[in-house]
Amino acid sequence: MKARTSFYIHINDDKDPGHNDYIRNEYELREEAKNILRSRIVSLAIGFGIHHSLYHSLKDIDEFLRYQSFTICRQPKPSTMYYVKADAQDIISDYIEEIAKMLIDDGEASTDLYNDYNNMDANISESDSYGHNPSDAIEIIDELSEFEDDDSGLWEGCRDYREILSTIAHYTYTNALYAEIESIIESINDTLDSDAITEIEDQITKELLTEDDYQSMKEANIDIEDFDQVREWCEENIEEFTSERLKRVMKAVEEELK
Repeated sequence: MKARTSFYIHINDDKDPGHNDYIRNEYELREEAKNILRSRIVSLAIGFGIHHSLYHSLKDIDEFLRYQSFTICRQPKPSTMYYVKADAQDIISDYIEEIAKMLIDDGEASTDLYNDYNNMDANISESDSYGHNPSDAIEIIDELSEFEDDDSGLWEGCRDYREILSTIAHYTYTNALYAEIESIIESINDTLDSDAITEIEDQITKELLTEDDYQSMKEANIDIEDFDQVREWCEENIEEFTSERLKRVMKAVEEELK
């Protein structure tokens, strides 16, 4: 009589736990799975009160594990666009404060990534290396064909076809990344428009302003029914208003990036 037991142990050495398409050392992964199974069997033995002759028991367990098969289930390789979106999120997360200040001061965040954001162009360029082998380069160019860079001046003078492909792939990838970041910012602008910012400001004034503040505004001939005047007075007289507004707008931007 034979009994068969199925169980699953999830192990992943890729930096992105959602994908294990780039498993670099299958032997080590299988050994890790074996160690996990060994520890579970030992725990069960101890749980059942099997403490005697533990040395021999461990030898028996190791002998048992010799005949176990461990299969590594690979998930499908993500598309190149998956990595573009991931890089876009990583890059733009470093500019949340800048975006929030633009939303407050200008009513929208700029989509001029190369001129209006500190070091954004370098971050986009450095997100992808030039060292693609021909097959990877072709895959990038093919999957991101709508962003393919056709400026031959970028690889002028290159004689090696591998270098040419790698250069085209690099600029194609960064073009796609630029477009993705631009799209994210446009989405933020659509959601956190002037009305949304005003709503945040209105909520802050309701929490911060006191009767004395309203009295001071009246003495300064501020129309408390005109929110633009109230906002301006708060910006000039209540430091906590500006700091709290920036904090909340930044939080709203972070929510949009999730």
